Amino acid sequence: MNAAEEGEVASGLLPFTVNGELRLVPELKWRANRAWQAEVQATYARLADLPADSAEGAAAMLDAQRELILAYDTTGALGDLEDATETELDAIYKKLLEVSYPLSQSWMAVQLTIVKGLRQAAASLPASSTNGPSPTGISAARSSSSGSRTAKSSSSTRRRRSA
Repeated sequence: MNAAEEGEVASGLLPFTVNGELRLVPELKWRANRAWQAEVQATYARLADLPADSAEGAAAMLDAQRELILAYDTTGALGDLEDATETELDAIYKKLLEVSYPLSQSWMAVQLTIVKGLRQAAASLPASSTNGPSPTGISAARSSSSGSRTAKSSSSTRRRRSA
């Protein structure tokens, strides 16, 4: 980055080259940046089932990158990106990740963190919809030592009985 580009970044403008032309995109304010981060995470969740090493997966990721770039560029400074190369789109996207997640070490660290979070979220989901608390306050019937079926009462039911 040259001195002029460093000055633009310091003033909140992000310099990008599209089809040989310099375009300046304003850095998002914190609230808009958080919304964009949420959109990035939702996009990764949507793409999680596609094989990354397939032509379909690569094309879907490039399309998603373009959509996310356009979502970040609220001023339209980049245009519709129809004249951008995939290499330019990838460079813009990586820079936007670095700017949007300033505490991360790199754009790759951001992607790995998002993927790790998605895996953890998927692992913490219940295996079936029958797991978890009952909406009525009474858990599923269980067998007693005599083999008969009993219902486990909620604490609020026990409190009413003792009153």
